[in-house]
Amino acid sequence: MATTFEATTMAIYLSLNVEVVDDQRGADFLAIPLLSLAWLLVVGWWCQSQTAKFQRRYDDWLATWRLRLVLVSIGWRALAWGLAG
Repeated sequence: MATTFEATTMAIYLSLNVEVVDDQRGADFLAIPLLSLAWLLVVGWWCQSQTAKFQRRYDDWLATWRLRLVLVSIGWRALAWGLAG
């Protein structure tokens, strides 16, 4: 009799078109696919965290340059107003 976990795992693998030839292998027959799935989850989490970190750094850099652009623009306007006035 399969446990709920085993039945759910089997349904997931069958939906992913993974062929199960022999389900009399014992409790360890899912160890390698589950380890692979765990590694995929870890790699996915790491990539997402690096992307978020890069986005924060890019936003900080962009905000700095936007501030510089605004200050230069104000400076040029003041200079032009002073020369024209």
